[in-house]
Amino acid sequence: MRVFLSFLATFGTVRLVTHGIRGGWLPLRNIEVGGGADRQGAPPLHLHHLVLGILSLTGAGYLALTRTDHSWRRRLAPWYGAGVALTFDEFALWLHLRDDYWSQEGRTSVDAVVALAASFGLLAGSPMFWNRALGEVLASPGHGADPVPEPVRRPMTTGSDRG
Repeated sequence: MRVFLSFLATFGTVRLVTHGIRGGWLPLRNIEVGGGADRQGAPPLHLHHLVLGILSLTGAGYLALTRTDHSWRRRLAPWYGAGVALTFDEFALWLHLRDDYWSQEGRTSVDAVVALAASFGLLAGSPMFWNRALGEVLASPGHGADPVPEPVRRPMTTGSDRG
């Protein structure tokens, strides 16, 4: 649930901020590095939030692999969700390899985020279903796991059966 909520909050915030920067109604600007004397008069390099997402995913993934204490999952989940949102918000950029955030092709990012949010929502909203489904898959022949016990079935009784 933490991944899902963090993903939605970050995506909404990033969309709001990018529209505010572009519309000029937020006192923020794009992150740009270099340019000028650093690159012999070249324009500064725009740092897309995709880069921040990749760094976030890298950090969360590394920590998840190096920590054995399960309490770290709760700590890393929001960080991971935010990284996924920052990365998938610019899905069209890494799909088309050009900056098309504001074009019709940029709509691909929104479509990808909607599909991913639906997937996260299904996973977060129904853990009992997924645990049961995973148990059944692992219990299938060839997986070496004990089969999932069948539920006890009792015959239904009606009021007249009770005597």
